[in-house]
Amino acid sequence: SEWYQRRVREGEETGCKNFRQVCAMHCGKTSGFEVVHGLLDRLMMALDERDYSIQQSADPMFFAGRGADVNLAGKKIGHIGILHPEVLENFDIVLPCSILEINLEPLV
Repeated sequence: SEWYQRRVREGEETGCKNFRQVCAMHCGKTSGFEVVHGLLDRLMMALDERDYSIQQSADPMFFAGRGADVNLAGKKIGHIGILHPEVLENFDIVLPCSILEINLEPLV
């Protein structure tokens, strides 16, 4: 995604930078968005972080209207949403899936 590529360009002399990320995916008969959203809430609670929000995003990897940026103090730290059927097809995944990915660096 554009967000990931921008972070790489901002890296060190090599153009690369390491980040601590947390990622989760739920696949099943239903997309399970509530599962990954609950995981995000629990993670933020465990880190005692209250100043986060999610804001709808137009990222094409997500089903239209079903993706969001995860923001911390107004700055994007990740994304959450239901993967678009084309993305699932590209990876030969036949069940609907929801994902969560956040950068832990601002939290630790």
